[in-house]
Amino acid sequence: MTNLRKKIAFLTHRDDIETLPPLEKAAFDWLSTNAGYSVDILNFANADRLKNYDAAWYYYSESENLPLAALEAAPKIGDYVESGGRLLLSLIGAKYVEPLGVDNAPDAVIHRKEQFFYNNGYVARIKHPIFEDLPKQFHVAPGGIVKPFAAARWLETTPAKGRVLAIATWGARFVEGEKVVVEWDYGCGQIIAVGMHNFRFDADDLDRNLATFANNIFNYLSSPFTAELTLESDKPAVKTGAGYLGEHYGNGGVVIETGGNIRAAVHGKAWKTLNVTITAQTPSRVTIVHAAFHKGEKFNVIVPLDVQGLQPGEYVAGIEISIGEDILKSLSKKFFIVPEVPKSGVLANRHWLWELRTKHISLEIDKSTGTIWGIHDPKSENPVQFAGNPDNLNAIATPDHRWLGDIILKYRFEGDTSWTSMTTAQSAPIRRCSAPNNRTVAVKYDPGAPEQIGPANPAITETFSALEDSVEWRINIRNRSNLTLMLGELGLPITLNTFFAGEVDLREIYERKVQLHSFIGGGSSWILAVPLGGRPPYLLIWCKEGSKLEAIAHIDEYGHRPDGWEGLINVFPYSLASRETRCWKEWFNGHTQYPIPPNDELSLRFGIKLIHSYDEIGDVLLNDGKIDISVIPGIVIPTDMTAYVKARCKKKVTVTADKTVDIKPAGEGIYKIRFNEAGQRNVTITDEQGESTNLHFMAVEPIEKLSNAHASHVASNQQVRGHGWRDGMFLMWDAETSSVVMNPRYEFMAGGSDEIGFADVLPLVWKNVVDPNPDEIAAVEYYVEHFLFGRLQKTDTYEVASSLSDDPKAEIDYTRSFNYPHVVNIYFALSKIAERYGLTRYKTSTEYLMMAYHTALAYYELPMYKNNARTIGNFGECFFVELVEKLRKIGCEDEANRIESHTRTKADYFLAKDYPYESEFPFDTTGYAEAYFLKKYAGGASGASPTLSMIRATRGRQFSWWWYGGDVRWGWGCSKYPYPDELCLNYMTSQNARPLLDSFNYSGCIDDLRIGYGGYLAYWALIRPDGVAHNLYSWEPQRMLFDPWSSEMGTGMYFLYDMGCSYAVDDPDFGIVGYGCDVDGDAKHHIGIIPHDGIAKRVRICPLDICIETEVGRIDRVDIHYAGKKIVLTLRENAGLDLTARITVKGLPKGKYEISANFKKIAEANADECSDGLIIPLPKNSVVPVHIEAVKPKR
Repeated sequence: MTNLRKKIAFLTHRDDIETLPPLEKAAFDWLSTNAGYSVDILNFANADRLKNYDAAWYYYSESENLPLAALEAAPKIGDYVESGGRLLLSLIGAKYVEPLGVDNAPDAVIHRKEQFFYNNGYVARIKHPIFEDLPKQFHVAPGGIVKPFAAARWLETTPAKGRVLAIATWGARFVEGEKVVVEWDYGCGQIIAVGMHNFRFDADDLDRNLATFANNIFNYLSSPFTAELTLESDKPAVKTGAGYLGEHYGNGGVVIETGGNIRAAVHGKAWKTLNVTITAQTPSRVTIVHAAFHKGEKFNVIVPLDVQGLQPGEYVAGIEISIGEDILKSLSKKFFIVPEVPKSGVLANRHWLWELRTKHISLEIDKSTGTIWGIHDPKSENPVQFAGNPDNLNAIATPDHRWLGDIILKYRFEGDTSWTSMTTAQSAPIRRCSAPNNRTVAVKYDPGAPEQIGPANPAITETFSALEDSVEWRINIRNRSNLTLMLGELGLPITLNTFFAGEVDLREIYERKVQLHSFIGGGSSWILAVPLGGRPPYLLIWCKEGSKLEAIAHIDEYGHRPDGWEGLINVFPYSLASRETRCWKEWFNGHTQYPIPPNDELSLRFGIKLIHSYDEIGDVLLNDGKIDISVIPGIVIPTDMTAYVKARCKKKVTVTADKTVDIKPAGEGIYKIRFNEAGQRNVTITDEQGESTNLHFMAVEPIEKLSNAHASHVASNQQVRGHGWRDGMFLMWDAETSSVVMNPRYEFMAGGSDEIGFADVLPLVWKNVVDPNPDEIAAVEYYVEHFLFGRLQKTDTYEVASSLSDDPKAEIDYTRSFNYPHVVNIYFALSKIAERYGLTRYKTSTEYLMMAYHTALAYYELPMYKNNARTIGNFGECFFVELVEKLRKIGCEDEANRIESHTRTKADYFLAKDYPYESEFPFDTTGYAEAYFLKKYAGGASGASPTLSMIRATRGRQFSWWWYGGDVRWGWGCSKYPYPDELCLNYMTSQNARPLLDSFNYSGCIDDLRIGYGGYLAYWALIRPDGVAHNLYSWEPQRMLFDPWSSEMGTGMYFLYDMGCSYAVDDPDFGIVGYGCDVDGDAKHHIGIIPHDGIAKRVRICPLDICIETEVGRIDRVDIHYAGKKIVLTLRENAGLDLTARITVKGLPKGKYEISANFKKIAEANADECSDGLIIPLPKNSVVPVHIEAVKPKR
């Protein structure tokens, strides 16, 4: 058939090319220069000529309203499509589906002079020809100002009849609700709409992805039919999906065992009626079938393929679709025949790989690379694939990519000054893979015979051996020369199934992808991979006898690092050369090298095992001669707080630190630790053979001191006064310049809204709920009066602007839902301050409460971007339940019911969904805490349980202060330096600690207390003694720094004031101890508690299930006598006011109690009345002893 250029009609209401607007002209010119197409301008008045074209394109960007000519021509255009025509609608042209009668129009139609956006593109929702040769997530436009901005997208609505082919992606974020590519079958024809603003062709150098995408669309729409070839088998030999290597080894085809069968499935859709011949060919036989393709209908033609007699190997099945002698389309797929594999046994030879299989773990080693491409549970019907491989890391699978089992080395010989580099990934010519016995796979790198004299490249042997319930990975590096070899770098890539950018299937993310946690402290180091859903098993890799890990880093000098991937983690047993050659700073364990004498070798061993609980980490280490370590109450420790370390080991150990640290034995294997100075400190545990493990602590100033310093700094230094529209607002602080950031990288960062805009005022106002200061409260009220209420927020509708600008003509958006809970919580905190202390001047407590109510109502009832207020957890909305209670307390029943109804509806929605965790990123923990509280609100503890598992999965358990109890995110987008590093100590560190502590409060799960309280303490490491706040921390060896900007830090800090508590606990490892307090005594006779949690408002005596809380004043000490029959509480007034404290004491034994203050009886109350609240006078600057003592029954 002659290959003619396909004819495309460019629809417009204009008369000729020269009158087209700039974007339309650029689109027309681009397609006209494409060799495959002949393009004509076609005015809507001539729509009846469309029958002469293969496809039509309506590209429109001029305004939000379609021109009259287009509307009038809609019946003719509709007839053209119904009769088999094919139409592309672009930008605001996507609205045309409504006048055509095809579907509901996009709800987000925007035409602006300009708009800022991050780098952006598309995420394919389904496999489709228009995405051929493109990754699942692809960008087409860089970040910056877009002029003009024209788009038509479905955001809060969904096309009722169309198929969503792609959603939007911004940077690493995918936006599930932003539906930007949609397809319709309409009659016998077809329509595709691409409404995203970036489908434009005016760039001097058109993005390659955009050109590919657009070409695919036109090729698809102008072809007489579409067809795909799939090879199928009833019994494939290699599983596909979820990273199980069927896609990689099958190369899109199929893998069968000897004697199996395959068939070709030719499927697609026709746009013309055609009678075709399908010829299928394999090396065995040619098969011919005839088929009829009917206009507007799908087809699926099955052709049996003869593979009998073919030996194991790689083959090609080819398909030709033809009419007469004209070949319309040729398709082909590979298929593979492999020998039949025994179904049992420890070692299986699976053609491309060896499988080591025990009852508890299956480990697959690729024969070509000698690396681990599969780790899963052989007993599970739907197992998680832990290993990274070309299937699940296809976006980064380049020829020089490193896999688990690769190693990198730097070495030199005595007398040399420079290092020689080597990596097994680039050593294929000397690689030999074998299975020397039925339990072992060996991978050898043999450079050949060494020189007689002088240096020679080392020989490397890796062996993977199946043990009873684990696999041992042994690395032997042999010095073949007659000189001492100094091994300066030995790096191990930890390539796991951690890439999920562009993944839109939340079940795939939470049930298939894993989160990596690495404790790198020396001899007892370990690596843990946890499925993001939190369900076991978990993958544990640990140092066995004689091995250690001393450093960790992301190494990106090879391969590809796409958006949304944290990069490849490497761990290092030796790293002296790493520091010298990679510009590293001195990392926390120091850096060593290993001398290998002539003709000698270094041998290291690591274990690989699947475990079913976090507690098993310590048990595995202990059984292997390593140290099982427990630490409480965290790894960030204030200097007025005591830490405890427990070290279990089969050998004798010693625990040491520098002279600023006091260490005292406190029981068998238990050590009590106090830090005398702030700063990073290593506590080292050394066994009797000299092998050591470092715990990386951070000592900080007392929390009360840090809290006061931070509030003072924000109020005194970060508020703008008398600076135009910014008067009253708070700006973030730059620790490097010691000044506010007036002109940041992006305008919104100084626009008064978003997380950054509220991050400084939120902790300032909530600090004053617990520790009031009149000057600080006055600064907050100045902010509300002069900036927030009336400038950032409308006073009639209570809409909150997404950002303000220096440009008075700039359009203001009010639909960012995340901003509203921030404002609610500012007003709510001020209401509490007014109620408790009477220190507000601008509004009363009730007025502030009603402002909080109206803002919450606006959040729920006004239109929000993507309907995010109702479908996504917006952090801070967990306080709405308490807001409802306060409204009822002051008699606002209707208002309380209205907010409660919205909250209940949202909670029910969350409870019904398995994964209600969508956010601005492909994986994001921002909504976890709110999802937990919403699910618990609707479904109780059982309803919230799945979310708890997910929170646990992302929390750091490593004994390093930047990880322990923390939360993991990537990319310093809102920081001074936009590094791609982990966001250690990001604002979810504190927020997601709250559900864990809440869980402990009702379940007593000690693990939740440890990790939750560790998160509470960890966040205080971001505050300097002078009160300056940092946004986060990077542990990367080349950086090791705090972000100089305060940025979003405060949106996590304000939660600390609501969750701060002192816990007296009977810990299973440590006995009666304090989390956030000093504790002495026992539960039966007497327990004394001195709070050091910094808030001093709440004390929980867990062995007795007694909880004490005060709204005002600070609790200096609590003494519990006779299992709760007598309580002595010391209250300190801290506001400089005559106050009345309301104290709740919950959990008292039943009976009547006498209440006295300052040794004067003031009341009698039963246990329930104590739980409801006791009123205690608290005079100015006083310290008041409060006695609560059981009244003995009269005889």
